[in-house]
Amino acid sequence: MDNISTRKWSEIRNLAVVTLTDGKKVGTVEDFYFDPQTNSVRALLIKTGMFGHQVLLVSSIQAFGQDAITASGDNALIKEKNDAQLSTMPLGQALLTYKVMSEGGSIVGTIGNMLFDLSTPGVLHVA
Repeated sequence: MDNISTRKWSEIRNLAVVTLTDGKKVGTVEDFYFDPQTNSVRALLIKTGMFGHQVLLVSSIQAFGQDAITASGDNALIKEKNDAQLSTMPLGQALLTYKVMSEGGSIVGTIGNMLFDLSTPGVLHVA
């Protein structure tokens, strides 16, 4: 795997999620759950089929590669309702619509992308 310390959200979105146990693709990254208290990502929302979604907690991620994210196994994916904190956190797509304001109070645009710090395994902070 490449040793990349930061990645843009636009580079992470749509990455495949692959299990280390059998090398099987279990889904693709669709969104993320942001924890404003810690300025970090708690989990990734994974599209697992035509209409299916599950959650991959950041603590269950083994590595971020150029073409895929690896997780320990199928059991790394959970349902959103199995983690009570997730329902209180904003999704990343909502953050990308936030307005950016200058110190003088003028709106200068919207957030278009986010940069994540991947340097600490099991933790995903906004850089």
